[in-house]
Amino acid sequence: MKTIQITPQNNFIRIFELPETFSSDFCFGGTPCTFIQVDWFNTVPPTTLGAGVELDEQALKNLQHNISLFIMKKVYYKPHLRYIGITNYNDIFFIA
Repeated sequence: MKTIQITPQNNFIRIFELPETFSSDFCFGGTPCTFIQVDWFNTVPPTTLGAGVELDEQALKNLQHNISLFIMKKVYYKPHLRYIGITNYNDIFFIA
């Protein structure tokens, strides 16, 4: 079973808004694609983190779900777009 360690040093996420459409061409020549960073924050409140926490797969899914709900309440959130969360603890997930 996969586990994730979140510590005070890696407790961070960046949220990017993905473009409405992507190129349908092959990208061998490097077709640019703009991801807009719209938010960043600690994923676990520092007051509850202590020296660190270890999350199993289910706890990680719960955290991703809670972050998604949090993002969907933000002013910048547009329901017709997709977002991606990239963490410093090597977790990536989509918010749609």
